[in-house]
Amino acid sequence: MKSILLVLVLIGNVFGQSNLYWQNGYYPVHVQSVYSESKTKHYFVMSGRKIQLTEDNFKTSIDVGSKAVQNWDALLLKDYAIYLSTSNHLMRYNFSSGNNIDLGESTADIFLKYSNSLFYYQDETGDIYSSNNQGVSWQFVKNTTKINSWGTSGKGYIYCSDNNHDIYRVDSLMEGKTVILPNSSLRYRDKFYTAGVDTVFFLSNSKLYRSFDSGNSFSITDFGSVDHGIKADEQGNFFILSRNALLKSYDKGENWEEVFFKRDYGGFFYINGNTIHLYYGNDKRVLYHDPDVSSPAYSNFFPLEVGNKWFYEATGDRHGFKTVEVYDSVQIASEKYFRINGFIYPLRYEDNKLLFHKNGTDLVYMDFNIPSGQRVLHMPNGQVYSMREGSFEMFDTTIYNKGPFFSAGIERVGTLYSPGIGKIFSTDYEIYGTSILENYDTLLVQAIINSPEGRVVYNNIPPPFFTSYVEVDFGNDTFTLRTEVKHEMSEINNYVDHTLVDKVRLDYFYSNGSTTHSPGQLFGTRQHYQEMYSFTGALDRTLIQNGYLLNFKFTAWTKGLIPMYKEYPTSGYLITDGTMVSLPVELTEEQKYKLEYNFPNPFNPSTTIRYTLRENSRVVLEVYNIQGQMARRLVEENQEAGEHTAVFDGSNLASGVYIARLRAVSQTGGEIFTKSIKMILMK
Repeated sequence: MKSILLVLVLIGNVFGQSNLYWQNGYYPVHVQSVYSESKTKHYFVMSGRKIQLTEDNFKTSIDVGSKAVQNWDALLLKDYAIYLSTSNHLMRYNFSSGNNIDLGESTADIFLKYSNSLFYYQDETGDIYSSNNQGVSWQFVKNTTKINSWGTSGKGYIYCSDNNHDIYRVDSLMEGKTVILPNSSLRYRDKFYTAGVDTVFFLSNSKLYRSFDSGNSFSITDFGSVDHGIKADEQGNFFILSRNALLKSYDKGENWEEVFFKRDYGGFFYINGNTIHLYYGNDKRVLYHDPDVSSPAYSNFFPLEVGNKWFYEATGDRHGFKTVEVYDSVQIASEKYFRINGFIYPLRYEDNKLLFHKNGTDLVYMDFNIPSGQRVLHMPNGQVYSMREGSFEMFDTTIYNKGPFFSAGIERVGTLYSPGIGKIFSTDYEIYGTSILENYDTLLVQAIINSPEGRVVYNNIPPPFFTSYVEVDFGNDTFTLRTEVKHEMSEINNYVDHTLVDKVRLDYFYSNGSTTHSPGQLFGTRQHYQEMYSFTGALDRTLIQNGYLLNFKFTAWTKGLIPMYKEYPTSGYLITDGTMVSLPVELTEEQKYKLEYNFPNPFNPSTTIRYTLRENSRVVLEVYNIQGQMARRLVEENQEAGEHTAVFDGSNLASGVYIARLRAVSQTGGEIFTKSIKMILMK
């Protein structure tokens, strides 16, 4: 399951502002649960990791828990945390003392804070346990239908949503069950909000249900789509995170107004006093907004520090991958310049201008002060373009960009830069008569940027994947193993051999019961124009004849600045005696989420987009133009698992490049799949 990395926003007195200055945290953070002690100090849980503490808004963090966290629904409180470890033990960790108390084996699945002294959890079997001493000890309460979400009220009720799709209330002893809304369900675990004696709000299928008599009657408001539940601040104002905005109500949910616009889907928020902490998801980086820090007016479109690196993917006629690096600095007179591979002149950045030094003189490579729409001379080739600025969908968010660009119909030539990142995109699609002279795009997929504020890493490369194909062959004194490793950004066919997979390693050992012997490692070799990797090693025939089995697993890494990796199998080892391989049960390619390239492409006026859902999912399929503006929303609905198609009709749109973006959220496991494809409308 793909984890959501969550983006932190600190919103104080900035309500109503839609253009906020975002500062960068660090990568990678797959945040799943957060307790905020102050504006910059946060305890959080990462996917499959220990409890972390950050005191500088996610720029750095340290481990404060002694064991890895298994359950994302852990209770993070001011002084301690209660969580399920990866060894299936319920743990209580004290932040101040560092003491970690093992409370014994458990399969705790969902936690509830009833009061400052009374907690509950339910395990995977449906057993409910309570603690009245802040989690030091737990007592069995009862077994009941599996609960998906629960919340409390000032009157002492507990409200629950269960696997039978009923919403009901019980008392503090989990007795007196009263169904208040049958045949419904909560999509998220935090959709209940209770206040006062009889007030209860909850969200089900993006509808807000409001009750002021403990759930005996309701009024209903349909929001269309909601990413996160309802909460209130100390002044009694209510908040809901919808698809694109944080909404606020001053009158107990009767009317709503937008207080903050967000540019991406997913996420959650919580309130500490009157400060709202908003998280919304991509799995590439952490961003945060500090209302006390003003915008730098988009300064530094090309950050120059030794060690800054950019990794690009080229598509089209020049498919491949390229690294650009600031590898050295040089002092010329009183100015400091930087050297970049692929550029013969030293560079420096001053007053929003990128300058290069040639023949003892500084010349302007690019002046980012030039307003959008004005003609600009792009050095050093001396071509004339128009300055363009706008937004761009990248790293699962929308980033501001600016640069010289020329487009006429489907023809386009230009380069776009983003502040704090550098060059993010360049394109060259030129036609002479009926012939295509150039046809390629270059897109930034990874970057490492060093700045006075810290090190920032951007990543848009997923890990490689195995096809679950394994061959084994035992010779007299050697063994040979073969497996297939693919990557969605590789292009390999009869004519092109561009793979993003860097290396594949085999780890192996012999075993007989609990006895192990002769561990080793091998790196695979790949034939050109194929994605099959072979490993040949020395076979210990004596061990095999004495009942030993060969245990092995594969690990594959990508190329790039930040290698992404994948293991197969994901846990344990494959086992063989030379005649067969014990394969784990893993998803085949046909069982995964997929977004295929549209056909035809280029197209006029319509094209068909095909995609596959692994399981029943909430699906959003949208089409954007190259400026990042949405052109069409083709799908926004719940769909069943299997293959689906959607038709994009560009009859009323201009020729050019369009991006189709699919987002699917599993209705059962919460898995999130996002992918984009590029389409060309040619009229």
